[in-house]
Amino acid sequence: ALTVAYHRSRLQHTTAGKGGMLAVGLTPEEAEGLLEKYDDSVSVAAINSPGAVTLAGNQEALEVIAQELNQENRFNKFLKVEVPYHSPVMDEIKRPLLEALSNIKTSKTHTPLYSTVSGELMNGGHDKHYWWQNVRQAVCFSKAVSTSLEAGYTLFLEIGPHPVLASSILETAKNTNFNVASVATLIRKQDDMQSMAQSAGKLYCAGANLDYRRYFGELGHVSLPTYPWNKKVYWAETERSKRYRLPH
Repeated sequence: ALTVAYHRSRLQHTTAGKGGMLAVGLTPEEAEGLLEKYDDSVSVAAINSPGAVTLAGNQEALEVIAQELNQENRFNKFLKVEVPYHSPVMDEIKRPLLEALSNIKTSKTHTPLYSTVSGELMNGGHDKHYWWQNVRQAVCFSKAVSTSLEAGYTLFLEIGPHPVLASSILETAKNTNFNVASVATLIRKQDDMQSMAQSAGKLYCAGANLDYRRYFGELGHVSLPTYPWNKKVYWAETERSKRYRLPH
């Protein structure tokens, strides 16, 4: 995992400044149709939901696309990135990446993993060719979510410094009959412990079976007593204090 992360980041960094990325409010079909007149300078970098796509590639071409979408009052926003991820620019690093990851060994997965490369359930096969596809192909996030929904998974936990995928998850699940929940671990500018406590509470309310012993040890969580609280008041006060506190 460290080998993949290191070489992937190292080689992608060499393409910094060679393009940009533009988030657009288009369907995948609309995006593909729009890109037909731009040859191979721009491609679909990610399909986040049925109506949210990210484009990547030549900066000048993206600026023309942005102007065209502005005229149509269609959503578009440039991402603050230096590298045009998942764009034709990535072809420059194909050979060195495959060479750097040539010794990667794969094994059968022990945890269900829905790949955003294929959008399907994985069963091993994370070799050098898979990681090249991971770099070059569009991120099939929406398809991965749809496939996991079809398998019965309806509770999503986004692990990261700030939730950015919740709207895509909910939009992808919008036309399903499932009651879907999306929970974030951390929220920008909010205390980490508060965020994690809120996450645990939301997961519990969504039906997750939390293992409290992992955090609290054998104590687990303590249930409140079932008997009613004694509501008698014991207030000791002098007459002088009473007159001062409750003037007539």
